[in-house]
Amino acid sequence: MISPKVFASVPFNSYNALTDMAGTMELYVRGLVEQAGLAVPLLPIGSVGGQEWLDAIQQQMNHLGAALGLAVTDVASYDLRDASDFASWTFSVSNLLESFRLAAGVA
Repeated sequence: MISPKVFASVPFNSYNALTDMAGTMELYVRGLVEQAGLAVPLLPIGSVGGQEWLDAIQQQMNHLGAALGLAVTDVASYDLRDASDFASWTFSVSNLLESFRLAAGVA
């Protein structure tokens, strides 16, 4: 399984890169859930959208965190149109997913 830390390097203001990240993130979460045998709902987070999409990502993170007994930080309150917020968001998402991977014991 790839390291989700690659998500932290998604460039700002590149819709194609963000779309690629979203699709890869959905596949990553599906793979993590399957490999770790987690009983969590899988939400459709692979298509970029507005606040509704960010809320779905937050909800997916909450499900994963609860299943693994980990605290989940906010990833839904960022303005992805702002360069610094975007950088903070990609860093937060990548760190959360990496902590889930490690807690699940998935290599």
